[in-house]
Order: sequence, then structure tokens, then C-alpha cells
Amino acid sequence: MTVPYKFAGIPLFVALCMASPAWGDVEDLDQISAQLLEARIQYWLDRGRPDRVERVLEQLGRVHPEHPTLFEVHATLAIQQRNLHSAQLWYSRLQATHPDHIATQRIRELIDLPESQQQRVAEAQILALGGRYEEAVDRWRAAFPEPPVSLDLRLQYWEAHARLGDSDALAMLRELQAEHPSSQQIQLTILRVQAYRAEVEEQARHRAAELAAEEEERQRELRAAEAARRAEEAALAAREAEAERQARASEVERQGAQDSPAAEEVAVPPVNPWAVAEAAAALQAQGDAQGADRVFLELLLTQPSDDAWFAYALHLERTNRHGQARAAMLNVPAPQRGSGMIALIERLNERDRLLALQTEQQTEAALPARERTRDHAVLYLGFDYAEKSGTPGITELTAQTIMLDLRVPFASRDGFWFVRIDPTWLDAGAADLDNPFWRNRFGTGLLCEEDCPTGVQETARDQGVALGVGAEFDDWYFDIGRSPVGFNRSTWIGGIGHTRRVGEFGVRLNAERRILTSTMISFAGIDDPFSERRWGAVTRNGLHLSGSWDQGGRFGWWGSTGLEYYTGHEVESNSRWYAFTGGYMRAYDTEPLAVTLGINTLFWGFQEDLSQATYGQGNYYSPELYQSIGFPVTVFGRLNRFSYLVRGSVGFSDTRLHEQVFFPRHFDLQNQAVTIQPETGIDPIFAGGTGGGRSYSLTGVLEYKLTDNWYVGAQANLIRSDTFSPNQGLIYLRYHFEQPNTPVARPPDPPRRYVDR
Repeated sequence: MTVPYKFAGIPLFVALCMASPAWGDVEDLDQISAQLLEARIQYWLDRGRPDRVERVLEQLGRVHPEHPTLFEVHATLAIQQRNLHSAQLWYSRLQATHPDHIATQRIRELIDLPESQQQRVAEAQILALGGRYEEAVDRWRAAFPEPPVSLDLRLQYWEAHARLGDSDALAMLRELQAEHPSSQQIQLTILRVQAYRAEVEEQARHRAAELAAEEEERQRELRAAEAARRAEEAALAAREAEAERQARASEVERQGAQDSPAAEEVAVPPVNPWAVAEAAAALQAQGDAQGADRVFLELLLTQPSDDAWFAYALHLERTNRHGQARAAMLNVPAPQRGSGMIALIERLNERDRLLALQTEQQTEAALPARERTRDHAVLYLGFDYAEKSGTPGITELTAQTIMLDLRVPFASRDGFWFVRIDPTWLDAGAADLDNPFWRNRFGTGLLCEEDCPTGVQETARDQGVALGVGAEFDDWYFDIGRSPVGFNRSTWIGGIGHTRRVGEFGVRLNAERRILTSTMISFAGIDDPFSERRWGAVTRNGLHLSGSWDQGGRFGWWGSTGLEYYTGHEVESNSRWYAFTGGYMRAYDTEPLAVTLGINTLFWGFQEDLSQATYGQGNYYSPELYQSIGFPVTVFGRLNRFSYLVRGSVGFSDTRLHEQVFFPRHFDLQNQAVTIQPETGIDPIFAGGTGGGRSYSLTGVLEYKLTDNWYVGAQANLIRSDTFSPNQGLIYLRYHFEQPNTPVARPPDPPRRYVDR
């Protein structure tokens, strides 16, 4: 048996009063306790908080072990968790003890649907998510000639009809609301339908205030739910100590007496935070961002609660105000944070944690999918310019890339799929083969004896198009593609990764194959001017594990380790280990200005040093040991339509280099070089040694919102050290489909070349 995915949503059990036995004798404390606990279950389910229900179910089970609500909620929670065996067991107990109860009918409808009917329901749900309501209604009618009994299915059934324009369907939803006035789910369904049909343009502005008035009819039940919290201890103790029964009953009567007219005159009707969130979302969709903020601020000024702060933080996250969202969550005490709240805090902290990293490879490349997930399609158009100084024609490289990055969200789950098309042009300059030093240290120049090329050669150029496709979800990602097709040598690249939480720590595991982009040899491969040989490009194949800790306070930690294997065409194979770690402090955090201070330590080393440009070398930096410490300072913020990030760092490093033969992997050539050493006077071994020094880096990113759909940005990266001075610049446009009118990203969200993913 299978259950369509939307069945996992918990019905709100607004028919609990129908399922409840009559209030008997006031002194029958067990009966009173069951009613109060039942109301409390409804209270938490109405607020979408099944995590708060388990303890109340346990209490209800001790008071009334065969109560139909107990069995129904257990069965529904099991369905939500896809534990169908457990759901079937609870349903069997419900059917055996209450065969004709409405709760039994509701669970029977969820569990006993035939496969064909399940398929039609699943198709209807998917079509509705895609906005194809006419087809969705056809599927619903095929699955249920008469409206379903289960509240969850009935709401979906009538919502699809109402979105299609069926006025009777909206009337049916209002009838359900009249029958079950405490159901948040019905409220939100009606609000969604009204927003879809453009009936709440003015109403949504004042929805938070109206919700208070609408809830006057259900205050008695809500007060009963609150009374349950105070009465449940008395109710449970009464079953064990008869002598205390009357005293506990008196306490319950005293609490019930608070339902007097005088009490009602001073009671403030509670506003449902999740209904306010839905109203704010409707306003945001209509372009009224200030109105969306206003309804939340009214709620927080009058009735702050854990749920209110949580709903507000989610709203801030959706509108890319991560710093404010984090500050909002600080109002929820840590012991009161459920799994959803903890997951939100982790999402908010992840970007700051990554911004504290020193190396380019560890920043945006490590951003998890959930940070870049959109609820609408996004298109990036960019131009990237990167240059690295060196010897022309050999180690120098200029790369120009046009980036096209299309991201389209999935209709049925969080995440998006993407397509990358990156035309790329490389220019390594022109080698001067009259330079005796470099002539003998490039390709097979040391071995050339006859008809050897001389003088300045033609400029070494290459061009191609990098291609990639993939998908990113909340907890995993994958991609597959090619390094630029058209290069001297193109190869398959890609990766797969998974993230999860382990206690207070975030953990990420990924495996990937990427191209090295530092030089012409490692990126595209190159022809040997002294022979008909060709060597390169080089791929990095690795397994990586990273962890992080951040509880939303002032401090955080990150760490990463892994093993990598390097290989390439006619290039000696190599391997690397690495271990990175660091900490950071949020020195200041407001919307327009945030400051993060960090300290990072990097340790890594290669088995072979293949840094040179002779035939068989990879021409990528590969010391035996590299160790460094860096002190980054990051400043970022958002001002109206403008956001920015500036990161500066100073670092100190120490290195140790292997000695290496001129022609690794090619022993015949190496033996030839040794043989002619008396004539050339060159020992064909690159010497080892030590090095290190001071380095500086500076990164700046700006982003500006042009219109509701278009954003423009620019980025610049500068690194300066004794031996390494790369520069990189980027300009980009970002187009958001469906006019989402979202604020500019904070910090800015520039694209990256697919080969640098």
C-alpha cells in the first residue's frame, strides 16, 4: 500500500468536538481531562506543530487509553512519517474499538484507497501545484465522484474547484469553516483561494486585525486548551491518588470559572501567527513589501510568541533579510526551539560561516543548495575575466567566460534544476623560445637538437564551451557536465553531495571530479612546440567531508578535510590531502552593516611536486606541504535597492617543496636528459626547498536592483603574494521570472563559472 505524498500533511481534526463524548458529571475528572487534552491536541495541530503533540498524546493515553482521537492522531502522524505499518496497526485498533466513528472513516479513506484512486489523487495534486486546475479537477472527480470525507482531502478537492472559478466551491469552503471555526487549515485554504482570485487586495492589508475578530467564536475552546496545560497534572495524579481527586477537581472548576463574562471582557483574542504569515505572503506577492512587514510588526507588538517570532523569521528569510531573521530567532529561547526552528537557524548561519573562509575555493563553491533555492525561475547572464601573471606562453593565462545559468524550481519539492552554458576563451601569451632558461624548462625543449623552433612563437590560444546540468535540493545535490568542448582536450566533470545535521553540527559529504583552471596546461592541455606531443589537461577527483557549528550566537566554527587524486593526459598522477579549519565572530550585525572577524588555518600537501611546465608535469601548484594562517575581515550589508560585500585578509604561510625530475612518467625522456647533461650543463631535476611569506587578498561585490525582475552586479578579486598575483573581475545580470519583487540579495549573490563549481 502507498499513500500519495500530500496525505502526509496532518488533518487538523477540527471535528474533535464531534468525536468527543459529552461532558459528563463535572466531578468526573477523567472525562474533563480527556476533553481538555483533546482540545490541546487540536490547539497544536491547528498551529502546524505536530512536534508538540506527542507528549499530549501520551497523557491522553494514560487518561483514556482507547480514546478515538488518540488512535486517529497516532495513525495520521504515522502516515506523515511514511510509517505505513504503524499507521495500519493504529487504524486496526480504531476500527476494532470505534467501527462507526467519524475518525475511523477519515483514517479508512487515507489508508484503504485503491491503487488506481491513489494514482488519480496524486495526479490531481501535481496538476494543481502546476496551476493546471481544470485537469486537476477532472482527476479529483474521477477519484471521488462524491466529495471525500477526510478534511485534508476535502480541502484539496474544493480548493482545486474554487481556483478553477467554481463559486459553489468557495461556498463549500466557507461552510466547512462555519462547521469547524478553529481550523487554521481551512482559514489558509480560503485565503489562498481569495488571493488567487484577486479578492483580497485590500482585505490582506488588515488581515492580522481581522483574524482576531474572526476568532472570537473559538475563544472558549482556546481557553480550554490553555486550561489543559494547568489541569493535566491534576488529571493524571487523580487516577493514582483518589484522596486528591476533589482538590484537583476544585482547581479545574476554578479554572473553568475564568470563562466568565468579566474574564471575556479583558481577554485579548489571540492572533494566529501562521494566518498572519499567509496574509503577509499574499501582500508580498502583490508587491506590497511594506504591508507584509506591517502585519507582522502589529502581531509582534501586541502578541509576541515563539510561533510569532518563528513565522516572522521565515518571512525575513524568504525576502533575503538573513541578518534580521537571525535576530528574530534569538527571541525564541534555545530549549523551546523545535526541529524546524533549528533548521532555520542553520540555514541563516551557513552563508556567514562560508563568508568567513579565506580561500576562493571554499566560499561560494561550498554554498548549500538551500541557500540558492528559489520559488521561481532565475536566469544569470555574466562575463568573467580572470588573469594570472607568469611567463608568456607557458605559465601566464587570461581567461574570458560568458556565463549562462538557468535555474528552475521543482513543482513538487524544494530545490531546483539548472543548466549551464559557458563559452570560454583562453590566452596564454606568446612564448619566447630564445630565452634559454624557459626554452629548456618547457615541453621537451631540453632534448631538442635539430630544427628547433626559435624566437617568439604564435600566441597560445584556445576556446570552447563548458556545459553542465544538475539539481540542488535542501540536503543533496548533483551535477554532470564537460570542461569546455572545443579545447585541446575536454573531459567529463561533475559531483554529488549530501548534507545533514548531527546534533548541533552541520555535516556535508561530497565526491566530485573537476578540472584545474590555473594554467593552459592544466585547463585545456597544450601542444609541445619541440615535438608532436601533447599533454594536459588535469582533473581533480576527490572525496570531501566538512562540518560546522553555529547556534546563531556571536561565534561559529567550520572545518573541512579530504583526499584528492589528480590525473591527466600524459601527466604524472598525483594525490593530495588537506585539513582546513577556522572560527569567526559576528562583531556587528544589522541590515545595512554587518562585520565578521575570522581566523583560518590551512594545511595540505601533495605526494608529488608537478608545478613545472616540462612534458609530464601538470603545471599546477603542488608543494609537499603548505601551512598558513589567515585573518579575514568581512563587511556586508543592504541599503534599500543596493547590497555590498567587502572582504580583506592578511595571511602568513610556510611551504616545503619536493624535488622532481624534469620528465615524470616518461623515463625514456628523463634518461635522455641525464645522458646529455654534459652538453647542456643542466641537471634535469627541479630542486626542492622551503618557502613562504605574507599574502594579501581583497574581494568586493556590489549588487543593485534595477526593476522588479532585473538585478545587476559586479565583483572583483585581488590576491597578492611573493609568487602569485591573480586578478578576477565579473559583471552580471540576474533575471527573476514571475515578477517576485524580492529585495536585493544580502550579501550579493554573484554567479560562478561552471568549471569553478
